[in-house]
Amino acid sequence: MTDEMINPGELFDATEFGFSQARERNGVLHLSGQIGVDSEPRVAGDDVESQARKAFENLGVALEAAGKRYDDVGKVVTYMVDLEDNVGGYREPWSEVFDKPYRVTPSSASTSSALSPTANCWSNSTSKPYWMSDL
Repeated sequence: MTDEMINPGELFDATEFGFSQARERNGVLHLSGQIGVDSEPRVAGDDVESQARKAFENLGVALEAAGKRYDDVGKVVTYMVDLEDNVGGYREPWSEVFDKPYRVTPSSASTSSALSPTANCWSNSTSKPYWMSDL
């Protein structure tokens, strides 16, 4: 059984808050919610598109640190403040990261508040286990 905590230096230090950026256990990588912040952590703009783009960039950093890539992602759950009003700003960054045909199972949910007063979008993900085929 493998069990590894992954905390890339390019992302904010999640251990200060009592969690890891990612954990790989038995070939499945579970990633903590990636938000549109830099390593300080400062929010990457005040619109959903900027924050989503940075969140997906952070996802890529965590994936790379685990030896994986975007194609390995099997599930993404996204939370957005005012989903109906903001989903348009999310679509372009999503399509830049996940190529068609989409082999990722997305879920989105609207929330009335965010992690910080300026964060409008955050996502968490799980990679496909090594034995899962791309159907």
